[in-house]
Amino acid sequence: MPPVAKPRLAAIPQSLKQECAFPSDLPAGALTMKVAAPYWARDRIALGECRLRHKALAIAATALEGQGGN
Repeated sequence: MPPVAKPRLAAIPQSLKQECAFPSDLPAGALTMKVAAPYWARDRIALGECRLRHKALAIAATALEGQGGN
Protein backbone atom coordinates (compact mmCIF):
# COMPACT_ATOMS: atom_id res chain seq x y z
CA MET A 1 0.00 0.00 0.00
CA PRO A 2 1.50 3.41 -0.99
CA PRO A 3 2.06 5.99 1.76
CA VAL A 4 -0.75 8.43 2.30
CA ALA A 5 0.20 12.03 1.65
CA LYS A 6 -0.32 14.44 4.53
CA PRO A 7 -3.33 16.66 3.76
CA ARG A 8 -2.59 20.31 3.08
CA LEU A 9 -4.42 22.79 5.24
CA ALA A 10 -6.29 25.59 3.57
CA ALA A 11 -4.58 28.95 3.58
CA ILE A 12 -6.26 32.18 4.58
CA PRO A 13 -6.37 34.52 1.56
CA GLN A 14 -4.09 37.55 1.83
CA SER A 15 -7.02 39.79 0.87
CA LEU A 16 -8.67 38.98 4.20
CA LYS A 17 -5.57 40.12 6.08
CA GLN A 18 -5.57 43.69 4.71
CA GLU A 19 -5.64 46.56 7.16
CA CYS A 20 -8.80 48.58 7.38
CA ALA A 21 -8.72 51.96 5.71
CA PHE A 22 -8.11 55.02 7.84
CA PRO A 23 -10.90 57.61 8.02
CA SER A 24 -10.80 60.37 5.43
CA ASP A 25 -8.73 63.47 6.15
CA LEU A 26 -11.14 66.35 6.31
CA PRO A 27 -10.28 69.76 4.93
CA ALA A 28 -9.55 72.46 7.47
CA GLY A 29 -12.27 74.84 8.53
CA ALA A 30 -16.00 74.60 8.90
CA LEU A 31 -17.66 72.06 6.63
CA THR A 32 -21.08 72.25 5.10
CA MET A 33 -23.14 69.10 4.81
CA LYS A 34 -22.59 69.17 1.03
CA VAL A 35 -18.81 69.07 1.55
CA ALA A 36 -18.84 66.63 4.49
CA ALA A 37 -21.28 64.08 3.04
CA PRO A 38 -18.88 62.52 0.47
CA TYR A 39 -16.22 62.04 3.17
CA TRP A 40 -18.79 60.46 5.48
CA ALA A 41 -20.03 58.18 2.67
CA ARG A 42 -16.48 57.00 1.81
CA ASP A 43 -15.77 56.25 5.46
CA ARG A 44 -19.04 54.31 5.85
CA ILE A 45 -18.28 52.22 2.74
CA ALA A 46 -14.75 51.50 3.98
CA LEU A 47 -16.07 50.52 7.41
CA GLY A 48 -18.59 48.15 5.84
CA GLU A 49 -15.93 46.53 3.64
CA CYS A 50 -13.62 46.14 6.63
CA ARG A 51 -16.41 44.53 8.65
CA LEU A 52 -17.09 42.02 5.87
CA ARG A 53 -13.38 41.20 5.56
CA HIS A 54 -13.09 40.72 9.31
CA LYS A 55 -16.12 38.41 9.33
CA ALA A 56 -14.69 36.37 6.43
CA LEU A 57 -11.32 36.20 8.20
CA ALA A 58 -12.99 34.90 11.36
CA ILE A 59 -14.84 32.24 9.35
CA ALA A 60 -11.64 31.21 7.54
CA ALA A 61 -9.65 31.06 10.78
CA THR A 62 -12.34 28.96 12.45
CA ALA A 63 -12.39 26.56 9.50
CA LEU A 64 -8.59 26.32 9.54
CA GLU A 65 -8.61 25.62 13.29
CA GLY A 66 -11.16 22.88 12.67
CA GLN A 67 -8.68 21.24 10.30
CA GLY A 68 -6.06 21.14 13.03
CA GLY A 69 -4.13 24.24 11.92
CA ASN A 70 -3.20 27.18 14.12
